[in-house]
Amino acid sequence: MFDMETHNMSSNGFAADHLNSDQQAAAPPSEIDPEVRELVFDWITETLQQAWISPESDRKKVIKQLLLKWHPDKNADDPELSLAATQHIQSEVERLENGLPRSRSGGSTSSGTYFRFSHRSPSDHDDLFQRRYDEVFNSFMEEVRRKREEFRRQCEEREEASRYERELRQRERERQRQQFEQTRKERERREAERERERRKEEEERRQAFARNQRHRRREQDHTESTTSNGIKLSDEEMVEGLLRQAEHDIKAAQNDMALEEPAYEWACFKAHQSAEKTIKALHLFRIGLKSNSHELSTLASSTRDPELMDLGAKIQEIIGNNNKLYNLVLSDFTVIPHDEFTVEKALEAVTCATDILDRVKSMIA
Repeated sequence: MFDMETHNMSSNGFAADHLNSDQQAAAPPSEIDPEVRELVFDWITETLQQAWISPESDRKKVIKQLLLKWHPDKNADDPELSLAATQHIQSEVERLENGLPRSRSGGSTSSGTYFRFSHRSPSDHDDLFQRRYDEVFNSFMEEVRRKREEFRRQCEEREEASRYERELRQRERERQRQQFEQTRKERERREAERERERRKEEEERRQAFARNQRHRRREQDHTESTTSNGIKLSDEEMVEGLLRQAEHDIKAAQNDMALEEPAYEWACFKAHQSAEKTIKALHLFRIGLKSNSHELSTLASSTRDPELMDLGAKIQEIIGNNNKLYNLVLSDFTVIPHDEFTVEKALEAVTCATDILDRVKSMIA
């Protein structure tokens, strides 16, 4: 591709670069110095010669740049030279279009030897130049308008895409807000329903316990035997208290997991405590015996209920050695409970403790 920057030339500075001060002083303001004209013409001719072996699109760009460079309106300080240069551009373009050789005088058109239009009048040359200049200028402006329109269209497309993305994000946020609100309301509804069920079950359990105690009192009236470590079967407050405390232990475990800095070891400990109290309440209700054991799997096995045995074994597997919940002996383990118990273990332990409580309530009722 022909690069005119490598052939750049200023109409004002070119003459000053090739003339000494005496030559500049000797040249009249209204006349063109022959040496300057020859240098300008040679440069224009050489530039067009090089452009003519380039693709047509590059050639047209060079012609346009030359015409704009030497247009009289852009060279008001030297109109004679700019006019002669533009005429020389016209004649050289026509010569090259017709395939004529370069003139012997180095590109000057003063003799008009090789140019078909040398016989034309100045007005003909002006008209030809004006037509070509208008053609080049109009082509240039059309390209500017096309690029401006393309840029405007691209800006509109980007703005439309950005607006669409904003609308999508806004709709997604609204959908998430509505979903969160629905989830919150549903959670509150379920909690209220569970609370009503809990109160109903508690009342039914209290009534069933009272009936059971009355029945045991009647049986006790007909027997004199008692167990060495037994308790009075009429003490229904102890069974009820164990179950109530088991419920509060589960709530406390859930609170420990919801803290800003969760304490999962305490959640596991309280889940174990809840399950232990619940199963001991079942023992007390059934046979009136009180156990001091903390081994949950052993306590659950004594109930002979498959579901309680399975749930108790799960909690015991999560906790491991339950002594670590009561006495911190560093020689018994390599990590402290805070590092050992994770959120997964805490969730599973609390879930199992809740299932044990629900199962025992249904058995006592």
